[in-house]
Amino acid sequence: MKASGPPRRALAAAGALAVLLGFGEGVAPAHASDNSRRTDPKQRRKAGGSKPAPVKAMPLSHVPLSRMDVTEGTMKVGAGEQMLVDGPRMRAVIPGSSTSLVELRFTVLGPSSVQVPLASGEMRQQVGLKLMSVDACNVLYAMWRMAPKPGIVVNFKRNPGLHTSRECGNRGYAIVKPEQHTALTAPAVGVPHTLRAQLDGKRLRIWADGTLAWQGPVPAAAIVAGAPVGLRSDNLRLRFQLHAPMK
Repeated sequence: MKASGPPRRALAAAGALAVLLGFGEGVAPAHASDNSRRTDPKQRRKAGGSKPAPVKAMPLSHVPLSRMDVTEGTMKVGAGEQMLVDGPRMRAVIPGSSTSLVELRFTVLGPSSVQVPLASGEMRQQVGLKLMSVDACNVLYAMWRMAPKPGIVVNFKRNPGLHTSRECGNRGYAIVKPEQHTALTAPAVGVPHTLRAQLDGKRLRIWADGTLAWQGPVPAAAIVAGAPVGLRSDNLRLRFQLHAPMK
């Protein structure tokens, strides 16, 4: 036992020296555990240590009738900067607008005095947004239907080389299936409603009265960079305002 004394004293001295140098118990070498100070910021981002700042959406502006190109049907200015529609078909586009974010605030006043079926023969009542609205033959729709079956429907119409309804008719339509959706009733008559759409890259999200009602990817065929937004209604009387980012 006496022979073990010196080695123990040597070990104790070595331990004390290790503590002074930062390698003792409870103190790890900087290169062994303090990697966060030595890791490149880009590597930390890859590892999830920090996230890039979110891209801010452009502010929304009220779109007056003077900024709209009404391509079918009629609308007129009502009280409080709202616009009025009473007809079987209304189509409009806003030159210089952006599809990134758009909001339609509307009140259904009832069915239009004249009811006209679509080219497919279906009698439909609906109101909604035209996204990526190149022309009558090439457009992405986000519609809130009242009849015959209520709910949010997203579809697009693509006819390369064709530009007018006379040229393409009702050809080129395709339904976009959502990853997630919420069943909705028809927008109640006489009650204010909001339909909001946001497109981030190819991902589209749609809110109905503040509820996320539809989301999912949009096919590449429906994406047209720089295309403006617009609005559409079928067989309804409406009072509405449109808000969109304006260039």
